[in-house]
Amino acid sequence: MKGGVDHMKRSITIISILFCAGFIGCVRVDAKKQAPEAVQMVITRDNSGVNMQFKSEKGMNYSVYYRNPNIPNSKWSLLPIATNLTGTGELILIKDESRDAFYRRYRLHTIVPGAPFTPEQY
Repeated sequence: MKGGVDHMKRSITIISILFCAGFIGCVRVDAKKQAPEAVQMVITRDNSGVNMQFKSEKGMNYSVYYRNPNIPNSKWSLLPIATNLTGTGELILIKDESRDAFYRRYRLHTIVPGAPFTPEQY
């Protein structure tokens, strides 16, 4: 009978863990909000740096991240001149004139209005 009790304790423990994990992993999604459209950022490079441009959506916020592929294990970092930009519905132009700009890789992050801005996530 002892084996049955141990098995039952293990089953209750596993169920408890799964039950708690379900609550920890829950995310509330408002069905009325839609995911933002994909935005294409055009990047050109010249002797004076890197030019980036994209069409913004009014009310959306945007941040540009960069990393240097020549540095092993480099992480994505916020581009200081392009952090939490507010969309106007018009073209947004950004110029990175830093010394390493020519070698950097860039990506655009769209921030849904009302969502917290947490740059540490990358």
